[in-house]
Amino acid sequence: MDTRLLLIVALLPGCRKTPPAAPPPPTPPTPLEAPPSTAPSTGPAATATAKPRPMSLGGFTQLINPCHGEVPHGMLFLSPDEGWIGCGEGSGLWYTSDGKNFAKAHPSDDLYVFDLELDPQGRLLVCGHDYDDREGAVLLWRQDGEAWERLLFFGNNKQDPKAATLSNCGQVTVLDSGEILASSNTIGDITWSTDDGVRWHAEERYWEDANLNPNGYGAYPIMVMTSTADGLFAGGTMISKPPTFFGPSQHSRGRFFNMKAHVVDPDIIGEIWGMDTPDGGMTWVVGGRDQALTREPSGFMYRSTDAGETWTKLPMGGRLDVVRDIAFNEDGTLGVAVGHRYPPSKGYVLVSVDAGASWTPLDVDVPPLESAAVSDYTFWVGTDGFLAKGSWR
Repeated sequence: MDTRLLLIVALLPGCRKTPPAAPPPPTPPTPLEAPPSTAPSTGPAATATAKPRPMSLGGFTQLINPCHGEVPHGMLFLSPDEGWIGCGEGSGLWYTSDGKNFAKAHPSDDLYVFDLELDPQGRLLVCGHDYDDREGAVLLWRQDGEAWERLLFFGNNKQDPKAATLSNCGQVTVLDSGEILASSNTIGDITWSTDDGVRWHAEERYWEDANLNPNGYGAYPIMVMTSTADGLFAGGTMISKPPTFFGPSQHSRGRFFNMKAHVVDPDIIGEIWGMDTPDGGMTWVVGGRDQALTREPSGFMYRSTDAGETWTKLPMGGRLDVVRDIAFNEDGTLGVAVGHRYPPSKGYVLVSVDAGASWTPLDVDVPPLESAAVSDYTFWVGTDGFLAKGSWR
């Protein structure tokens, strides 16, 4: 594997802003009947006690992975039929109109894709690193109809207002007010444009709102980033620190790119790898791995119903290790989480039918999984050389 990506091969696809709404999904039929949910307590990192049990689900089918054996980091679907998959290791961008067969969607032969996003105008943003472009290292492409536009380059912002010194584009999101924000996978740097991508701000590492106070300090790596009508959200932290969730700053001097850090559980350490919201920003589910437990399964999932102020630990069951990705459908009722078992020779799929209040392991044999996407009643999961599609119908 390319050493440029040793630290970032599985960062994506975690949380992503919901694309334009598809018709609401039907009521999920049996056999996916959710176990009884437990209401979150008010204490930080309280624990729900419902024990998950394995479930079967019809229509789980392996597809041909268009990524040529690499990880489908970016997965964005507008319906059970239409969507895009963005691949690591230079394997490019692919489009499907039937939910299972893919055609190349971008001309580059060395495009690394880590995140995909639709802006409010319906234009596709492709976030990663293009090493094949004649005009330099492109970090962010935008597709408008049939045309592709180079939106952000790697470089010195003082010399080129369309450049920022990010090693790559790891996450991209667009606020409802129009600002475009991109973050690096390897450090905590972000950049943004307030004029539809004409000019970009120099990379900024001290966006956490503690830095707005005298002698305040806060700098965090971002693993996942998204936005809702309420503003900017992210997840991350360092391997030696507790998992940290970031929500919009409430500081009197805070701007649209400033975020406040909320510790999810002070009693564990490790990053948030995946997160998503089923209801536009009040409820969140995050997942990752407790890095203090190195020789036993230590994946974690937490749920907040107050925009990240307090958290409830969710039961996962089995020998489930790191949670790599979490995704909900358009109306938030159906969700999927994926990751690695321990020992890490197999993966798992967890499904939810109650907006993430409870999760049930799916009875399928899969490799360690990195990515997930959901649209309506259909979901996709993927990893190196593997892509599968499932359905609640």
